Amino acid sequence: MVVVLPDKMIVAPHLATDVQHCAVRQPWLKPFVERAIGQINGYLPKPGRVERQLDNYLPESPDRTACITFGSLCQGLLKEIVDVYPFQTNERTLELAHDLYRDGLTSQLAPRLPSSFDELDLIMASVKSATVGNEGVVKDYLRYNSPELQELRRRVGLSFRTAIKFNPENINHVWVQDPVEHGWISVPSCHPDYTEGLSTVQHKAIRLLKKKN
Repeated sequence: MVVVLPDKMIVAPHLATDVQHCAVRQPWLKPFVERAIGQINGYLPKPGRVERQLDNYLPESPDRTACITFGSLCQGLLKEIVDVYPFQTNERTLELAHDLYRDGLTSQLAPRLPSSFDELDLIMASVKSATVGNEGVVKDYLRYNSPELQELRRRVGLSFRTAIKFNPENINHVWVQDPVEHGWISVPSCHPDYTEGLSTVQHKAIRLLKKKN
């Protein structure tokens, strides 16, 4: 499987943000970003923090002592950005980020937020090559099919190989690329009662447990 990371220049317009390039190993060019990252790192438990290199000492591996799911990481970052950071007093200016944001809304136009996350989900999805056949798309022993996909088969070919995209955090559907027009169609799972909200890691763990039993 080949995983393609989304290009930041493609993702940024969908989030209504600008991309600012900074020189490598020159943190003083972006002090606010470095200070925010350092503050977030301070919330981590000791096993999850980066340890300073010492002589004759092997630090513990964070793979065993501080391993969390990607969903938990996103939930923690969201809580920090929404509930914690805006209401903490800045040690230098003695101001609240929430107050500065409120004052900015009174003097400037409201921020332009994305109207839909559908295109962003497609951009951020992982991609691999798969064969589309009579059963639709079979991925990790799960079948995905729809009338739109069967219509694509009648138009392109009864069996063809193309790119598919999927969200590793929710395998309830995949996107299949039209090999002729290069568009994408969303194809749902044939077992939604099982795949709804299920991640790839959870699915593999369930299969492994079933195999042992």
